[in-house]
Amino acid sequence: MSIQSGAFFFDGRTEPELAHRADAAWEGESASAQPLRSASGLLMTWDGRLDNRDDLRRQLGRALDRHVSDAALALAMFERGGVDGLRSLVGDWAMVVWDAVRRTVLLARDYMGVRPLYYCRDARGLRWSTDLGELVVRSNRVDALDDEFAARFMAIRLSSDLTPYADIRGVPPGCAIGITAESETSIRFWRVEPGCIRYRDIRDYDEHLRALWSDAVGARLRSAGTVWAELSGGFDSSSVVCMADALIRDGRVAASGIQPISHVAVNSPEGNERAFIDAVASQVGVPSTIIGIEEHEQRRSPDEWVTPYAPRGIQVASEETVARNGGRVILSGRLGDLVMGCWPDNSAAVFDDFESGRVATALSKVRLWSRATKTPFVAIAAALLRDGVRSHVIEGDMNETQLAGVDLLSASLRPLALEPAVLADWCGPCRRSVRGLAAGVANNCRGARLEARSTSPLVTYAYPFAHRPLVEFVLAIPGEILSAPGTIRALMRRAFKGLVPDRILLRQSKGYYPPAAMRSTRRRLAMLPPVGQFEVVRRGWIDGGRLDAAVRAVRDGAGHNGGGVQRALLLEEWLAGRKRRAPAAIPNREEVTAHGVLIA
Repeated sequence: MSIQSGAFFFDGRTEPELAHRADAAWEGESASAQPLRSASGLLMTWDGRLDNRDDLRRQLGRALDRHVSDAALALAMFERGGVDGLRSLVGDWAMVVWDAVRRTVLLARDYMGVRPLYYCRDARGLRWSTDLGELVVRSNRVDALDDEFAARFMAIRLSSDLTPYADIRGVPPGCAIGITAESETSIRFWRVEPGCIRYRDIRDYDEHLRALWSDAVGARLRSAGTVWAELSGGFDSSSVVCMADALIRDGRVAASGIQPISHVAVNSPEGNERAFIDAVASQVGVPSTIIGIEEHEQRRSPDEWVTPYAPRGIQVASEETVARNGGRVILSGRLGDLVMGCWPDNSAAVFDDFESGRVATALSKVRLWSRATKTPFVAIAAALLRDGVRSHVIEGDMNETQLAGVDLLSASLRPLALEPAVLADWCGPCRRSVRGLAAGVANNCRGARLEARSTSPLVTYAYPFAHRPLVEFVLAIPGEILSAPGTIRALMRRAFKGLVPDRILLRQSKGYYPPAAMRSTRRRLAMLPPVGQFEVVRRGWIDGGRLDAAVRAVRDGAGHNGGGVQRALLLEEWLAGRKRRAPAAIPNREEVTAHGVLIA
């Protein structure tokens, strides 16, 4: 991941200071010296990968060399179309633009917020960075912890603009933030706006998905050498590995090989997925690198002091293993459950029939969903009626784990976690049949759930299921195509037949990991000091009495899943990590190519 940072002081200096360090995970990424300057005088730094380079070259209508850098393409699109032009940039990216004429700094990032970008604006000026720790130190906000962040962390209600530090914000995904000495404005250039795709032949949906999946994985194989991929043995990771292998064998991508890597709970027979992992490894002809989860539970990232989201445990071990073997990119199947319809009750799909006037057909399908989910017809009908009268997409009710976390908060913080989000800014008009999916996508965007939480130069994660054309496709098709009564992931099972081993496609369930996680949690709880000594209690974030009761209930096996307790422990470990480690230094001048000198 490339590092962008800079400062813009409001004291009349001619130009802001921009710095950039390239860590070239993608082919051609290191080709452009940055900052770039356009013909009209715009100055830009860029971190990312564009997946629609050919389309952009056609849109620009210029005789651009096919080897032109992604950064140059992005700057040309912005120069031509302004903020509206950013919607055309498909990929994972973040960018900073200085417009000297308007004396405006513009900060923007892609629709899913995979690449981080933070900023701090005060009376003196603006500072920004893709490295949260660096910005915290440079802005002198190391000890300015934010109570609202703690509350929403416990509620698992993420918000991309909220960081652990007061006055330091994240740039919302799909948004451009324009900042001058006098003002700050936010312009949204992308939101969830489902289209409508209808085919007469169901096989056309399968063909369309296969083509998009090839594009999604292929775009993330634009890296020389061997690309690594997480492989759990489930649908999503197996589909990533198998498509990557097929593209590499056909010579259609820059990568020369695929290497699966699997995280295995060695001491958890309930979660033993080795047979499914081996089925995929056998098909691609490459054994998966196996890493045991339990032996790496205590591993921590050097960035652990920055945020409770910093990599830990098996993720740290996995990144180090990949880097030690010369890897730069890790493909992940995250977001696949949402995008590919992994939910047993997709009865909302009947709204398509209701809205088309096919009432009898819709009622017949409600009966099918009733049988498939073993839920009374009346209960499904009531739920559909409740969802149908809503005028907008909302964040949704809290689940048991979220409520357990909120219950542990102090009385002063609890209201900060309970306010639901109306997703109108993130969602346009939606058919009732896809509101659940649209809300899921919007919440992932709003929370930047795929955002890189570490600035480790070791590896870059890439997420094929977040490929924007793929997400927009599943939002546009009939709901019952994606997931039908009695057949979860119906479209995926059909479309990927012949690509993914049948043993995977015929699966009806996955390994069950909660028992192993609970055993680990109970071991940790047995070694805890008295709850009254916890920093989260002393700070007034967590109610000590409630936490003590919850800890005893989990430790004694009283039926609690421990989700709230685990979140509180993560906050406590983060605060402890802040005491153990000195904050990271600002990148030194040997590490960056700077347009100016960064000034604290």
